[in-house]
Amino acid sequence: MFTKEERKNINNSFWKGLKKEMKPISNAEGKFINWLQYPTQLNHVYLRLDATNKYATVTFDIQIKDKEIRMLVWEQLNELKKVLEQETGNATQWESNIMNSTGQEISRISWVKENVNLFDKTTHREMYDFYKEKLVGFDRFYQTYKEILFSLLK
Repeated sequence: MFTKEERKNINNSFWKGLKKEMKPISNAEGKFINWLQYPTQLNHVYLRLDATNKYATVTFDIQIKDKEIRMLVWEQLNELKKVLEQETGNATQWESNIMNSTGQEISRISWVKENVNLFDKTTHREMYDFYKEKLVGFDRFYQTYKEILFSLLK
């Protein structure tokens, strides 16, 4: 078992390592970005990363409060599902109506890497490779199709 301080240090070290790993990689438009805070440029639309002692995840959360608009965005993403899955390298989990941690109804697309552990440094390389593949693949998709989402939300 780790102390609270040890857990915090391992967590910080892991995310700093991922940031360093991703720093030399430009996005699909040739720009250098902060991959850990992916810039969707849309309000209430987020790409989030999480890691625990059991898994690593990348989630694309659509948190638009107006359900009709959120469902319109969701339907458009569903039309692009095969393209998104081709770019990110594997099948995704699609959840049109779930509750987030604050009790808000959202839509979510997620990628999960099981059997990795944030607190076991021997799995960090596997986690970094997972994040790199998903982030770069998502970015190729997003840079190609973001104007469709922009047009729906403006």
